[in-house]
Amino acid sequence: MDEPFGPENLIAALRTLNARGEFLITVLTDAEGLLMASAPSPGWDAEKQAAVVALVQRAARQAQAASMDAADEVAIRDVTGRRLICRPFEVDGQILLLSVLMEAGRPYRRLTNDAIRDVRRAWAF
Repeated sequence: MDEPFGPENLIAALRTLNARGEFLITVLTDAEGLLMASAPSPGWDAEKQAAVVALVQRAARQAQAASMDAADEVAIRDVTGRRLICRPFEVDGQILLLSVLMEAGRPYRRLTNDAIRDVRRAWAF
């Protein structure tokens, strides 16, 4: 039987995601860009990353206003190949955004799916 997964496990879930994916930072924000939880690697600033995520959220909303469907993910790649992947999802009627910053070539989709499932479990507790 699975152990209870409550709100105190939220940061642990993000830290696990960071470790499994070797991500530089993992951030969970609400629809307004408010930082809810983060798991930065040493030397990375979660609040600065949350500000970048808020900008990505606005871009996704503008794309939706331009007759696109809701975004499944938004990705930004810098000149070094690092990628910022933002995955919006809904929990109890609230839109949350899970974002990870990673070096080039790192797989992420299955790992972020697992993390989204864990966030939903923690939220439902």
